[in-house]
Amino acid sequence: MKDDQDTKEAGPDLSKVVKIQADIPNGECGSAPPTRLYKRRWVIVLLFSTYSLSNAYQWIQYGIISNIIMKFYNVDGFAVDWLSMIYMLAYIPFIFPVTWLLEKLGLRFTALVANALNC
Repeated sequence: MKDDQDTKEAGPDLSKVVKIQADIPNGECGSAPPTRLYKRRWVIVLLFSTYSLSNAYQWIQYGIISNIIMKFYNVDGFAVDWLSMIYMLAYIPFIFPVTWLLEKLGLRFTALVANALNC
C-alpha cells in the first residue's frame, strides 16, 4: 500500500498527457507545413507598420507639446491629457468588432477601413 502512495505522489499520469498532445494539431504527433516567404508579404508588413506608426504618432503628439496646446486653445492640462487617454479607452470596446471584421472580411478590408479612419 505504501508503494501505491509513492507512485501517486510521483507526478501526473503520463497517459493523459500523451492523449492531450495527440489532440493538438501540429503537436508532437504531426508536422506543420513549411512557411513560405514572399516579397509581397514584406510590403504588407511595411505598409501595416507605416500606418500603425502614424496612428501612434497622432495618439501622443499633443502630449509632447501640452504647454503650447494649453496656451493656444486656452484649456487646462487635463483636457490635453484626455486626447491621449481616449485612444487607450477606445481600444477596449473597439477591439471586439475589429477582431470580428478581421475574421469575417479579412485583413485587407480591415486594414483599408482602419487606414481610412486614421486619415
